[in-house]
Amino acid sequence: MKATGSHKQIKKAKQSGKGRQSLVFAGKDWKEKLRGRAERKQRKERRGEKKMSKITCAEAIEEAVRKIGMATADQIHNYLKEHYHDRWTVDSISQDIMAAIVNLEPAAYHWKGARTFLFMHEDGRFELKERRRR
Repeated sequence: MKATGSHKQIKKAKQSGKGRQSLVFAGKDWKEKLRGRAERKQRKERRGEKKMSKITCAEAIEEAVRKIGMATADQIHNYLKEHYHDRWTVDSISQDIMAAIVNLEPAAYHWKGARTFLFMHEDGRFELKERRRR
């Protein structure tokens, strides 16, 4: 099977390491090969090999605080490790926690587009800001 496409497309595919996957395949049975590739992908997903929810780290942190109530950073880390295994690193979880804090002004400057939903108490525990209003 030979890859077809312009010279620039072939050169770009070789540089990116994708090789022939990113190019259109020539030949009579190219549709069948693409269909077979899609079927193998679906079988993997059904077996659970590539099954992950589309939840973000911030949403998982909000879920953890909602379930735990008043939570420390260690409790949030443990909850995410237990429920989402090694999906996010410790550093990324910590940064997402800091970005989500309402009353941490330097974080608002550093992560300008982040959604804030955590209120940090003086003792280091967190709660959702919607509960704080009550």
